[in-house]
Amino acid sequence: MLPALGLKHTYIHVPKNQQKNYAQGYNKNDQPVRVTPQILDAESYGLKSNAKDLIRFLDINIQTKKVAKPWQEAVENTHTGFYMTDSFMQDMMWESYSWPVSLAQLQQGNRDEMALTPQKIEAIHPVMPPETQAFYNKTGSTNGFAAYAAFIPEDRIAVVILSNKWYPIPDRITATYQLIEKINE
Repeated sequence: MLPALGLKHTYIHVPKNQQKNYAQGYNKNDQPVRVTPQILDAESYGLKSNAKDLIRFLDINIQTKKVAKPWQEAVENTHTGFYMTDSFMQDMMWESYSWPVSLAQLQQGNRDEMALTPQKIEAIHPVMPPETQAFYNKTGSTNGFAAYAAFIPEDRIAVVILSNKWYPIPDRITATYQLIEKINE
């Protein structure tokens, strides 16, 4: 799948010949850390990627980069909404909000409790087809890395934040939101 999407530096396990390009992470105390090898670590930590590949992936999501039709359809299907929470729609891969959305609603939808405690959800029947006038986002963190990806298909705007130090999710969301506001001025 990764080669079909043109993602050349995205891995489940970083190959030995690419270790020199694998960023060093730093925890909240500025101590160097790496992903902890353990059972199911690949499944827990997900893919490791670089900014170029993540931008390409978001460009595919907003259709400014083209891939073969079956792969484009697969990416678009990740925008399908299955559940509603108190703050956002849970898609196959992304969390989505009607656009425009307020910074307060994004912060509400990305608060720690959303990931750490059970939430009330309602299944959407039939499922919600992908929308172009929506704000899609996903956070990612480990002890030594922080990421945030967001895009608005209708506006052809995509933002990726990658850091080799953990930063609070609200800070990542605020920075992205302010950047999108500036782009839209």
